[in-house]
Amino acid sequence: MKGGGAEEAGEAQAMRQAAQELRYLLGRGYPGDSALRYVSDHHLLAHQQRFVLARAVAADEVAFSRRYKRAALNEIAGKTLFVDGYNVIITVESLLQCYPVYLCDDGFCRDSRGLFAAYRPTEQTDAALTEILDLLAAARPDGVHFLLDRPMSKSGELARRIRRMLMERHLPGGAEALLDVDRQLKIRGASGRDVYVASSDSHVIDCVGRALDIPGELAQLRGAALKSI
Repeated sequence: MKGGGAEEAGEAQAMRQAAQELRYLLGRGYPGDSALRYVSDHHLLAHQQRFVLARAVAADEVAFSRRYKRAALNEIAGKTLFVDGYNVIITVESLLQCYPVYLCDDGFCRDSRGLFAAYRPTEQTDAALTEILDLLAAARPDGVHFLLDRPMSKSGELARRIRRMLMERHLPGGAEALLDVDRQLKIRGASGRDVYVASSDSHVIDCVGRALDIPGELAQLRGAALKSI
């Protein structure tokens, strides 16, 4: 046990040091991929640790810009919300199943499982959707539209399930499976002050006006412990 504890402490220290060094390099304009590879190789980080570092760390200027765009839940009352379906659902499932979820430099929550391509809806999916939709119903948006990546397994079935659950809560909106979800989120999220996007995808956040962090809102309500580096 002592050896295991010492090893975990050493890995945590290496991650903290690597995160500091990556922030330094990013803040001085080094290309993200090159900086991440250099720091990760220097600290002999495992693949999973590199994945966490890539998702959690941002240059100060970038982090500030995204934090400025982060919307409070009460802002979406009477507004239109487009939801990055799998991005939000997978992170909420991680939260409910007590997998590590990180509060990242830019103020958004991201999970560390890297499931996207291999994701399949399970019995936990309904639990995650219940949490998400109950949260949104209480916020009273004008419309909620889930966008799901069509190539993902059973996307059409999941879209139908979401539409049914929206109707049960008298939430106007819908769900559809598309081939270009990220592009559509960027376009719609930049279309006006009354349009919000729910996503933790950094590329999406950088292109929209206001972004809602649904997993972050749920973590706060549930008093869930989030990790940070």
